[in-house]
Amino acid sequence: MSLDNKEDGTPLHMPEGDFEFDEEVTQIFPDMAKRSIPFYEEMHDCHSDMALQHILDQGLKYPAIVDVGASRGRFAMMLAQKIRKACILKNLDIRPRFLLIDSSKPMCDKMQAATQKQLMDATVVCAKFDHNRAGLYASGNADIVVCHYVHQFVPDKDEISFMKGIELVGAPGSLLLWGEKERQTGGHAHNAASMVAVNQKRYRGFRLKNGYTEQEIDAKSIALEGSMFPRPAQHTVGLLGAIGYSAPIGTYRMGEFHSFAMLKGTQ
Repeated sequence: MSLDNKEDGTPLHMPEGDFEFDEEVTQIFPDMAKRSIPFYEEMHDCHSDMALQHILDQGLKYPAIVDVGASRGRFAMMLAQKIRKACILKNLDIRPRFLLIDSSKPMCDKMQAATQKQLMDATVVCAKFDHNRAGLYASGNADIVVCHYVHQFVPDKDEISFMKGIELVGAPGSLLLWGEKERQTGGHAHNAASMVAVNQKRYRGFRLKNGYTEQEIDAKSIALEGSMFPRPAQHTVGLLGAIGYSAPIGTYRMGEFHSFAMLKGTQ
C-alpha cells in the first residue's frame, strides 16, 4: 500500500491483497471513512444525539455503552463530549461507561491513547466480537449498543455468532445504533439490475468527487472482494428483529449505505 500524498494533500490509498485494518489503514482511517462512506460525519452526529436523548429519557446516571467495531473511538468521544455539555447546561450528573471493542490492534492502540487523553471511563478490548466474548465482557448490561459499518465485514460462517453477541450485550429497552453497506439486488423485478447499477455509478462518482482516483477505487474494490460480505437490508433487519430489536428508525441512506436506530423490547 502507498501512503504518499496527492497534490491536494489527501493520502493515496492503493491496497494490495485482501483489505485489512492494519497500521497503514488505521493511520488514514478518519480521512478514508468520511471520503468513502456517505453521510459518515452526519451519521455520527445524529446517532450521538439519539444516544444522549435515550440517556436523558431513561434517566440513566451510569449509562453503559458498548461500541462493537469502535475503530479509533470517534463515536464514544463525540458522545462523551455531548454528555459533558448536557450535564453543564442541565445541571445533571451523568457518568457514562464505555466498552470499546475492535479486532484491530492498531485501532485499539489509537483508541486507548485517545480515550485516556480525554479522561473517559472507557475499557478498550482488542478482540474479535462474537457471542462468547459478548457474554464475557458485557452480558446483558448495555443501555446503548453501537455497531457502525461492521456487519458487512463479518463472514457468513460467523454471522450467527456475531448476532448472538449483539443479543447478549443489549439490556431490555436498550438502544441499538446501526450502520452498514448492504447488498442491493432488486430481486427479479424488471430492469432491477440497471437500477442497482445507477446507485453503483453514483457511489463511484461520490468517491471521485471526494478526491479518490479511478485507480484507487479499483484497487480498493478488488481488495474488498475477499473481506466484505454485504447482505440485503431485509436480511439484517430480520435478524435484528429475531433478537428483540424492532421498528428501525432510519437516519441516513445513500444507495447501498444506510444507518438506523432500533429499540429492544422489554419483554
